[in-house]
Amino acid sequence: MSLVADLVHMNKFLTAQRSCLAPDVWNAVADAQAGALAQRMVAARLSAEEATGLAETIAHGPWSEANRGRLGEALSHALAGTGSKGRRPNQVLSAGFSAFLSPKDKEVMASDEHPFVKVRTLVSRCCALGLHLPSEKAIGQVVAAGLEAGLQATHATDRLGLIHQFKLQLRKACKLSPGLEKFIQEFPSSPHALPQEVLQKAYSEGDLPPRQSSDLATPPAQCVPLRKTNRLVRSDSAVGGGGNSMEAATCQAMMGHVFQMFQACVNGGSASGLVPGLQVFSDKRRQKAVSNAASLSDTPSTQKAVSDAASLSDTHSTDKADSQGSSGSAQFSLMDSAYNARSEQQKTGKAAEQEEKASEGVGAATTFYRQGKIHRSDATESWRVFVHKSDRCDKKIRWHGDEEGAWKKALHMIDGAA
Repeated sequence: MSLVADLVHMNKFLTAQRSCLAPDVWNAVADAQAGALAQRMVAARLSAEEATGLAETIAHGPWSEANRGRLGEALSHALAGTGSKGRRPNQVLSAGFSAFLSPKDKEVMASDEHPFVKVRTLVSRCCALGLHLPSEKAIGQVVAAGLEAGLQATHATDRLGLIHQFKLQLRKACKLSPGLEKFIQEFPSSPHALPQEVLQKAYSEGDLPPRQSSDLATPPAQCVPLRKTNRLVRSDSAVGGGGNSMEAATCQAMMGHVFQMFQACVNGGSASGLVPGLQVFSDKRRQKAVSNAASLSDTPSTQKAVSDAASLSDTHSTDKADSQGSSGSAQFSLMDSAYNARSEQQKTGKAAEQEEKASEGVGAATTFYRQGKIHRSDATESWRVFVHKSDRCDKKIRWHGDEEGAWKKALHMIDGAA
């Protein structure tokens, strides 16, 4: 244990300094070193065996009675667990991670599974071994072992993406996994050198890795970039290569789904069947407006916008060589044109429907007409006319026994303000 070794060297140091320093100076040095050691003991979590070794070392040191009592009290708190837990050190791998992969793990790495599944396999193996706090170098060794076993990543930026994906999945998996029964700070070169209880818990009976396993031929620091400032990532970006191909493919597929959903909605259909598990609940008012607009004859601008959107969808599905920027801007411009044309058609159809109902005869309750509205008031026997439907003040037209004549006056009043 490093604390015991430091205490032994501190005893030797103070014994040698006793003949070189004045008594008051030596006492001040001993008090300062005792305070530093006491803080380290309180922050540490010690077993009974470790605490016994420290107590014997303190008893044989050149400490005063006050300092021995101070160190003994700190040692008692550390053994009882009343001290601060502190942060566990990062775990390291002494000789790579390839030897810890089981035969089934290597089969998954060499298969045609998605890279996400392969990274998940590495994370599961780390959680089973108790490798919850790997150092940055250890993370590179784990991913390098996956690359050696068949995980595909051609460019340096793709390998950096695997590092980020591994960190994210490991953090989530550690939150859901139970606590560690035994914390191993430095893993040996072979899994067979692990404690027996850890080995039995990490591997099934027929899936133990072989005893002789070759380590990585290339140091992990040279083949796997751990940070985006690595020279491999910078040179890869400078020549225009790389790029996270998994993310690019995912984004392109999502853009295709969004465009197909939009086209289905513009044509009056439903987008629920385009994506499995997606169900879209349309507004009833919107459905009515779409049905009313569909009953009208399509204008040339609407037909042209929809046909352009449909032709763009066919071109997007067959032409894979177009750049994402140019195709994306063209998609959105035509999507906006089709949407605006459909909206104008719906507004025109709604206005025509309102005018037709208003001209048929006397309305009941509240009737919307053009930009205004007319409210029926039986208490005052009049029509309350709002020239603009957002107005707060109305103009009353009394019936005087002729509701239909007063109704026509109300319509003419709104027509005159249009």
